Amino acid sequence: MIVSLGAAAIGVVAGVLLNVYATLLIERVPAFGRLRKTHFVIFSVVLFALALSQTLLPLVLGTPDPASPRPQATLRAHPTVLLSKDAFNLGPPSAYPREETDKIDLDTGERGYGKIVEETGMDLQPDRGRRTDVIIEETEIHAFSESSRSLAVLDRAEQAGYNACATALVDDARRVGRIALTDFVTGSRLCVKTDEGRIALVSVLGVSEGSVLTISYVTWETH
Repeated sequence: MIVSLGAAAIGVVAGVLLNVYATLLIERVPAFGRLRKTHFVIFSVVLFALALSQTLLPLVLGTPDPASPRPQATLRAHPTVLLSKDAFNLGPPSAYPREETDKIDLDTGERGYGKIVEETGMDLQPDRGRRTDVIIEETEIHAFSESSRSLAVLDRAEQAGYNACATALVDDARRVGRIALTDFVTGSRLCVKTDEGRIALVSVLGVSEGSVLTISYVTWETH
């Protein structure tokens, strides 16, 4: 805005000086008598209009906003590892009776209960974990509730860790409630915000038949 006002002021001053100079030149130099003063006046008006447009156009049209950076998390100091597991098989119910589980509570590292149990209050297959954070189906992985949007996939270029997950999970454009199973390959990393407010990182170590993922995970506690 200051630059635009300065340009307009310079244009006004230049237009006035040019008009005065033209008048003196025509009066004192006969050879310029053939030139009409109106030509200089018109040129001065054009110069003034161009300079003024530098101020008025941004006011009328608005100044484009600079590209918005990705939101950054306000990171708490000193996250510590609450629990971790190096290898864990996550598979849908169709994978049983193999030793997989379709739900995991990342606050306890145990198989958690699903939405039906919470809605009905009946648990026909009691588990040692609490409310589940990640559920795998035949075609997708989803959070306990899709509306919670507590999942975010890290890009391959991002360095996996607490800071990367904390940042991804506050980015509204990256948080989702469900992800197609076909999006997961060996090396994929999934950030999870647990229902108890912790941050966890799930890494895919391998993909096998029957929609079974071999994963590792780590859950952080913050103080």
